[in-house]
Order: sequence, then structure tokens, then C-alpha cells
Amino acid sequence: MAQNQPEPPSINERSSKFKLSGDIRRILSDNILATFATTFAGLLGFSLQALVSRTLEPAQFGSAFALISFYSLVVRPAATVGRLVAWLTSRERADTEVNNGDSASLLRSTLKWLFAIGVVIALISTSVGSFEAHYFHLNFVDVVFAAASTPFLLAFQPILGALQGDRRFKSWSSLNVLLPFTYVILVLALMIPFGITGVIAAVTLGSTITFFVGIWILRDPIWHKSKIRHPLKWSNFTPFLVTGLATTLTVGVFLSADVIAVQHFFNRITAGEYSLVAVIGNAMFSVTGGVLSAMFPNIVARQARGQRTIGILAVTLTGFIFTTISGALFLQIFGATILRLVAGPRYVAGASFIGWYALGMGMVSWAAVLIHAQQARNKLSLLWVLLPTLFLRILLLLLFHKTIMMVVALSDILVFVFAIVLMVMYLTDELKIDTAKMRAARAPLPDRNSLAVDTI
Repeated sequence: MAQNQPEPPSINERSSKFKLSGDIRRILSDNILATFATTFAGLLGFSLQALVSRTLEPAQFGSAFALISFYSLVVRPAATVGRLVAWLTSRERADTEVNNGDSASLLRSTLKWLFAIGVVIALISTSVGSFEAHYFHLNFVDVVFAAASTPFLLAFQPILGALQGDRRFKSWSSLNVLLPFTYVILVLALMIPFGITGVIAAVTLGSTITFFVGIWILRDPIWHKSKIRHPLKWSNFTPFLVTGLATTLTVGVFLSADVIAVQHFFNRITAGEYSLVAVIGNAMFSVTGGVLSAMFPNIVARQARGQRTIGILAVTLTGFIFTTISGALFLQIFGATILRLVAGPRYVAGASFIGWYALGMGMVSWAAVLIHAQQARNKLSLLWVLLPTLFLRILLLLLFHKTIMMVVALSDILVFVFAIVLMVMYLTDELKIDTAKMRAARAPLPDRNSLAVDTI
């Protein structure tokens, strides 16, 4: 008798394997492209801060950076809306049979509302501009210019979200690089003749230019409405929006609130030194932004298909932990040299805590990975971790600010505990996934190249 020979894989099986490997290659290319873009954008931003800090006195630099940090904190909640647009777009792309145009409708709606809200915030901010000018030790016109950037920075987030969810990372990367590039060019043109006012005006003009470029890139979904018209069910997005707002505020407070607090509680020279350390330390977080952006649509797609995501997170967290520890050690050892080269000897005092500050910012990236994975589940349970951390961060800044090192150390401890709690929550939810359903859903994602063309 002839022995039974195993049947060769069918065309469909071979096709599935090919598509799976193709999707893996696409994930890697997305990560490389997004990481390169955010790293280059970070270098541009760092160069800009070095240029400004060398030109302005520490007190002036601290005031300008604190004002810009304040408005960065004000517009940061819009990142929640951008992530919502990315989330819905990713879910539609994960199932090509369910694509009813909701993501395009959401993009148009959020663009209009966020721009209108930005106009209102700018008007309110201008009305109390004298108070802001006094607090930040600046002129009223500086506050007006900073407030004018609000509508464009708010409405810019859904544009990034649409490109991210659609995995159009060439366009996404171009916009992320264009923003700091315009800042650098405009600051070079305006800082010498106009000083601090020129720096702040350059930020507003750069934000405006980048916003309109983004509108042009997404002109088709923005201006050409889908034939399928039905009202969006905003109730479906409520958990995502609520947790997203809490997420954005919590991360924003970790990134910006200390700069604002130090500007208030310490002398202006110390505040200027701290602001430059914050610029360099924040690079530990900003460098990871590309990986987070490329990771998010893939996590959403897998969760929509019932698949586990622990493999993606394990690789991402391992890389982030290595980057954080090595980067913090490097900055703590060579901090004085770096500060002297970047901004001159006037800022060298910040070398005593720059590595510890960078360590905290790196740990914020750990927390951000876990937050992204949890928020993609669209559950309100994430609030039980976010809200206590948000209020505790603010309370610690208000109560314990005797020394700069105290501010930094308490921040590091809190963000480490925050990341551990998030890890426990993520692993608990991950273990609840039905393994049978997971195996049934372990089909390759659709070929992304057939869904949209990434052009600028």
C-alpha cells in the first residue's frame, strides 16, 4: 500500500502565509519610517531650543518655554480626538466588509468642532492676557500670539489621526517633520529682530502652515463626502473619549506641569535651567512617539479581530526600557558637557539632575504603551488608574517643591508605580481573551496597499 502523503498546502493557505509575512514587513517598515520621522523632528526641535537658549538669557528662555508649554498642555486633549479618528479608521480597515464611511464623517466633524473650540479658547485667553503676561513675565502681545496658535494645533490632531489609522505613514511622517522644520526657519527669520515675540509668533505661523498642508493631503475625505450618510453614534465613542481625555491630561501633566510649577515656585534663572533640561529630557519620550503611532493601528486591528497583542507590547516595551536606561545614564554622565555645548555654561547647573529627569520621561513612554493598548479596548475601567494618578501628580507638585531634585524624584517614583499598575491591568485583560476565538481569528490582516494610496 502506498503511504498516505500529506497534502500540499492549498493556494489559499499559501496566500495567507504570504499576506501574513507581508503584513509583518509592513509593520516593520511603518515603525522604521515613523521612528525616523519623530527622531528627526525631535532633532529639529532640539536644535530650535538650543538656538533660542543661546540667543536669549535663561530668564527669557524660561518664560518663553513655560508659555509654550502652557498652551501645549491646553491643546493636548485634542490628541484624544486624533486617536479616536485613528482607532475608528483602523477598525474599518481591519474588516473590509464593514466600511460605512464613519471614519471620514468623524474626521470632518472633529475638524470643525476642534477649530471652533480653539477660536473660543484663543478669545478667552486673550481676554485674560494681562494676567498670563504677568505670570509668565512676558508682554501682552506674546500671549496673543501664543493663543492664536490654539485653533490650528487643536484641529491638527484629527488630521494626524486619520493618516495614522489609515497607515499612511509617509504623509504622517512628512507632517510631523514639517511642523518643527517651519518652526526653525521662522524662528531664524523672526527671533533676531523681534526677540521672544518673534519666537512665539514663529510657533503660531508654523502651526498654521502645517495645518493647511494637512488639509490639502486629506482633501478627498474632507471635501468629498461619502454617498452613505447617516448620523454618527457618538455613544459608541464615549468610553474612548472619556478615557482618552484622562489619558491625554495625565501624560500632559507629566510632560508639562512641572515646567509651569517650577516657573512659579523658583527664581527665573533656575526656571530657565530647568526648562532646558526638560527640553533634552523630553527627547526620551518624543523619540518613542513614532513607535507608539505605528503600534496603535496594529493593536486596534488585532483587538478588533479577537487576537492577542502581548507580542507587540513585549517587543515595544523591551526596546523602550533599554532606550530609557541607557539614555538616562548617558545624560547623567555627560550632562554637563551636553548642556555646555547646547546652550553654553549658563545652564550647566542642570547637569545634576538631567539624567534623573530623562529617566522619568522614559518611563512615561512605558506607561504610554500600556495606555494605548488599554484604550484600544474602549473600556471605562482605565479611569480607575488615570484619574488618581492625575490628581496625585498635581498634588505632589503643589506640596513638595522645596528643591528641584525633590520635584524630579517624586515624579520618577510616581510614573514608575503608574506603569506597574497599568501593566497589571493590561495582563489581567489579556488573559481574559478567549483562546478559541483567538485561534479562529488568526487570519492575516487585509493587504493595506489595496485600501488606500499614500500620496502627498
